Amino acid sequence: MSLEDSGGLYYRIGGSDRNHEAAKQVLSPIAPGIVTPVPIADWRLLPEGERVPVEPRFCTIALDGERSISVTPDNKVEIGISRNGPPVIQVDLVLEAAARLGLFDA
Repeated sequence: MSLEDSGGLYYRIGGSDRNHEAAKQVLSPIAPGIVTPVPIADWRLLPEGERVPVEPRFCTIALDGERSISVTPDNKVEIGISRNGPPVIQVDLVLEAAARLGLFDA
C-alpha cells in the first residue's frame, strides 16, 4: 500500500503460541535492527473509517516505533484508519527536491 491509497491493511498475528495455524509468514521488523518471520493468521484490507475491536487481553500496542500503549483485558480497544493524523514526509521526494534546488551545494 502507498500513502495515496485509501484505507490500510489489517492483520492478526497467529501461530502455535496462540493456538492458531498461520497460513502465511511475513518478514517484519520487530525491534531496531531485527527482522524476523512473523506468522499471520488472518488479514484483509481495512477501509478508512471502519473500526476493528482488539481481542481483550494483556498486550502492548505499538503506535509508531517510539510510542506504545499497554492495555489489559478490562480495556476496550479498537483500531482504525484515519487521514486526520500528523503530516507524513516522503523523504525521497524531499531529498530530490533539495538536490534539484542546490541546497546541498557547498
